[in-house]
Amino acid sequence: MQYYGAVITQTFINPSSKAPLPEVLYTFPLYDGASIVSFTCHVGDEVIVGKVKLKNEADKLYREVKAKGKTAAIVDQSVFSDDVFKTRVGNVPAGGRVIVKITLLQELPQDTKRNGPRYAAPMAIALRYGISKDEPEKPEGLTFKSSIKVDVIMDKNCKIRQAQSPTHAIEVSLGRTSEMPDSIFEPFYASAKMNEDRVIGEDFVLVVNADSQDQPIALWETHPTIPNQSALIVSLVPKCRLPLDPSETVFVIDRSGSMADKIPTLKSALEVFLKSMPLGIPFNIVSFGSSSSTLWPRSQMSDPNRLSGALEFTKTIKADKGGTKVLQALQTALEHRYKDRCPKVLLLTDGQFWEQAEIFTYVRQSVQDSSARFFTLGMGDSVSHSLVNGIARAGWSFSQSVVNLQQEEMMTDMEQDKLGAQLSSTLSLDATSFFDGNINASETPTQLPPLYPFIRSIAFVLISSPISSLPEKIFFRAPSSHGPLELEIPVLGVGCREQILQLAAKKAITELEQSCGWIQSARNEHGELIRDKFESHMDELIQEECGRLGVLFQIPGKYCSVVAVRGKKETSSLTRNEDISPPTSEGTEVFLDLDWIDAKDTFSHPYHSSESSDPDESDEDYGFFIPDKAPQTRSSSSAAPGPYRPRIYSAGEKRRGAAPPRPACKALRRITMSDDDADLSVAALEAVQSIIQEQTFEGYWEFCEEVVELLGQNACKFCDKMHQVYEALTGQQTNIIDRSDWKEILTTSLVTHYLETKAGQYRGVWELLKEKADRWVEEAVAAMRPEDRDVARKLIEACHEMI
Repeated sequence: MQYYGAVITQTFINPSSKAPLPEVLYTFPLYDGASIVSFTCHVGDEVIVGKVKLKNEADKLYREVKAKGKTAAIVDQSVFSDDVFKTRVGNVPAGGRVIVKITLLQELPQDTKRNGPRYAAPMAIALRYGISKDEPEKPEGLTFKSSIKVDVIMDKNCKIRQAQSPTHAIEVSLGRTSEMPDSIFEPFYASAKMNEDRVIGEDFVLVVNADSQDQPIALWETHPTIPNQSALIVSLVPKCRLPLDPSETVFVIDRSGSMADKIPTLKSALEVFLKSMPLGIPFNIVSFGSSSSTLWPRSQMSDPNRLSGALEFTKTIKADKGGTKVLQALQTALEHRYKDRCPKVLLLTDGQFWEQAEIFTYVRQSVQDSSARFFTLGMGDSVSHSLVNGIARAGWSFSQSVVNLQQEEMMTDMEQDKLGAQLSSTLSLDATSFFDGNINASETPTQLPPLYPFIRSIAFVLISSPISSLPEKIFFRAPSSHGPLELEIPVLGVGCREQILQLAAKKAITELEQSCGWIQSARNEHGELIRDKFESHMDELIQEECGRLGVLFQIPGKYCSVVAVRGKKETSSLTRNEDISPPTSEGTEVFLDLDWIDAKDTFSHPYHSSESSDPDESDEDYGFFIPDKAPQTRSSSSAAPGPYRPRIYSAGEKRRGAAPPRPACKALRRITMSDDDADLSVAALEAVQSIIQEQTFEGYWEFCEEVVELLGQNACKFCDKMHQVYEALTGQQTNIIDRSDWKEILTTSLVTHYLETKAGQYRGVWELLKEKADRWVEEAVAAMRPEDRDVARKLIEACHEMI
C-alpha cells in the first residue's frame, strides 16, 4: 500500500510576559484528501489530546473552556475548500508557547514516468478569487520558516533507485532513514531533507523511483478496538491500451490575473497538446477569466490548417481576463458540443478559486447527462489541489500538476491516448460475494470511475460485520466495446491496524461531502430512491452520516472538528497514530510507508513483508487481460474516427490540406547536445523544443540540414550513408533523400530515435509527439509497395545506428 504519514508542528509563542493571548489563529493548507489522524497540544509539560466531535459540539466545548481562561485548541476544515484548515488556540500562557502537532495520513498518487509514488506538500495558500472567511492574512513584520524531512520505507523487494524533488534543492540519502546510523545500508530505505530552514512559499514535491510499483494489491485490515469493523483496499494500474474512442476535445485555459507568471507554462503545455493531437478529432479552445470566449463558435475537426491556426492563437495568450469564473467556462465548453461525440474537457488552471461545491455539482451532472469527462492540469507552485482533484474526481478522470516551464515531467500523464481511451465506463468490484453469509459492506467510491491506461485506481470496502474467514481473492470486472476486461487479485490480511480503515473512512466522508456516496443511490423497502423521497432532507442526512463516520473513525472533515482542551482527560484513537511518524523537531516530518506486498507473502509487521517473489520477474501478468470470448504571533508550520493514416506522396505531388509554410530551418538555433557536457541541460531542453517546433501536424519531420545537426549529426554524412545503404540493398544508384516520401520517413526515424536514446530526461516533454511520429512512420511504411517495405525498415535501422 502506498501512503504517507506526516507530522506537522505549529508553534505559537506569546511574546508578552504579562498576560495570556486570548486567541491566536493560523490558516494552513493540506493536500486534498489528507486525513488528520492525530492532534495533540503541548502546553509546558502537559500534553492535551485531541478528540473528533461534531463541529458544533467541538466549537462549543472550545469556547466554553477558553472562556474559563484555560488553554484549548481546535482545528476546522474550511467549508469553502477541502484543502484549507484553520488552527485556533485559546489562552496562550504569558511568556509561554503552545506546540500543536498534527499527524496526517494519505494515499499517494503514482508518478507513471518514474515508476514510483509522488508526495506533494502544499506550503502556502495563494489568494483566490471569490469570497471566503478563510483567506489567510499574514501579520506584518513576521517571518514564517518551514523545515521538511522525509523518510521513505519500502517493501524489502522494492529497491529505491532514486529520490528527487523537481521543486526544491534537497539532500538525499539512499539506504537509510534520517534516524539510522551511517553504518546501515538497505536498498529499501531512503531519506530526504531541505538543505536548510528557510521560507517556503511553494508546494514541495518529492518523487521516488523504485522497483515493482505497479503491481495490483488487495489488503484486508481489522480495527483494533471497534468490534466487527474491517476494511479492504484494492489498488491497480491497468496496463492495456485500447483504440481511441470517438471524442471531442475542448481545452479550457485560465487567463485570469493570477495566471500571469504561469502563462509561459500554459502556452508550452497547450502547444504540446496541439502538436500531438491526432487528425480528425473535433477540438476547440475556451479562454476564461471574468468572462469566457471560444476560438471558434463550435469545435472544428483537427487538420493541419486548423491546428496551425490554434498554435498561432496560443502565441497570443495573456493573463488579461480578470477574475476566475471556472463554472461559466466549463458550461461554455459543453454548450455547443457534438451529440455523437464523448466530450473530453481539459482544464488548465492554477485553481485559485474559493467557491468549489457548485462546480463539482455541475461536473457530476454533465458526466451523467452527456458522458463528458473532465481532466485537469494544475499549474503553478500554489495550486488548489482540492479544486483540480475535485473536478477530476467528479468528472471521472484524473488530474496532474506542473510547477513551471522547466519541469522535465511537465506532460507526465496528460497523453492523448489516456484522454481519449478509457478502458471502461462501468467498472465493478466483486468483493463481498466471497465472504460467507450476508455482510454489511459499502464500497467507496460508491460508483467506481473509469480506468485509464497506466493511471492508478484505488477502491475501498468498509465492512461492519463479523468475518469468519478471509476471502482468497477478489475480481475487478469491466465491460468494454473491445471485449470484457477482468482482473483477479489475491487478498492478503495485514492484521489489526487503522491505516486502511482511516483512509477508507476519509474517502467515504469526502464522497458524502461532495453529494456523492451511498446515500445518493440508497433505496427504501419499496425500492424508492431516498434522495427522491426525502429530497428536502438530503443535506441533513449527509451531514448526519458524515458526522457518524467522522466520530466513529476519528476523522475530522467539513462536519467534524478535532478539539483539545486543558483540564479534560480525553481518550482517543488519535493518540495511537502518532507512531506513524514520531516528531523529533519543529517543522514538517514525513514518513512514507510504501508497502508493496506480493500475494504469496505472509504479513510480518506494518512496514515490511516477509520474503516475496523475484523482483526481476516480469510484471506482464499484473495488468487487465481480455478473455478470449494567522495571528500576531510567531508560527513555524509545515505544513474518435480510426487512426489517421498519412499518405506517402511522390516527389512534386501536391498535398491537400498541407500545413501553412513554416519558417525556414535556418531560423533554428544551432544547439548541439553532447553526452560529455552535463552543463548543457538548459541548452538541451531548448534544442528539444526547437526539434518539437519543426514537427508537422501529421506527425513527421521534413528533412532539414539544421534539424539533423541539432541531433549531433552531419547532414551531408547522413545523406551519403542513406545513399550507400540503399544502393547496397537495391543495387540502384538513387539519392533517396531527394525523394520526399523516403526522406520524411528517414528524418522522422532519426529524430525519434535520438529523443529516445539521447534526450530521455525530457521524456515528459516529447513523449506525446514521438508516439504520434511512430504511428506515422509505421503507417507510412505499411502504405509502401511490398518490395519497398523491407528496404525502408533496414534504412530505418541504419538511421538508428548513426545515433
